[in-house]
Amino acid sequence: INKTGDTIRIGSCVTNGDLIRSSIVKKYLPALWDAAFRSGAPAVQNRATIGGNLSTASGAADLPTILIPLDASVVTEGSDGEREMKLENFIIGYRKPDLKPNEIMREIVIPLPKEKSVQKFYKRGSRKALTLSRISLGFYAEIENGVIWEIRAAAGSMSPIPVRLKELESSLRMKRLTEEILEYAAKTAYDEVNPRKSPEWRKRMTSNLVK
Repeated sequence: INKTGDTIRIGSCVTNGDLIRSSIVKKYLPALWDAAFRSGAPAVQNRATIGGNLSTASGAADLPTILIPLDASVVTEGSDGEREMKLENFIIGYRKPDLKPNEIMREIVIPLPKEKSVQKFYKRGSRKALTLSRISLGFYAEIENGVIWEIRAAAGSMSPIPVRLKELESSLRMKRLTEEILEYAAKTAYDEVNPRKSPEWRKRMTSNLVK
């Protein structure tokens, strides 16, 4: 895990435990730290890797839900050379990462978050701890003088793959934070997500967590 210029680069075999113990992650990527900390018990955290979590390409994986809003990219390498792509383009379907047979994932590259930016990871399951997500949400926002200049959001555990909430982003970008805009954004999120199971509960929980 290295801070290189205006990026943070994380090797694909870095474990959740490594993320939790990293001062770089804790300082610059607190929402990723939170997602890693809430993913399993220490015995799992010390074996599970960030590359494995992303390459599994599961809709229930926790780390993509926050890495997508953090604008993370994946670097792959193989006999034909290297490729770099946005994480949201790397996960192309359920259990289908964009990895060629002659490639491995080498690292994850995350732009250094802007100073005073806000990031948050939410996870809800059937119990308080050590639970598989029934819903997860990730947010990154740049707010100045009460105006949301930039916002990225993603949802997990509701569709075959993690999804960007682009309608929610559009409802908030360049808007002033008011009770009215928050109510509108919450309704937008409610309408945008399309859960496979327990749709009413998941849509209502998404709306509440957005607020």
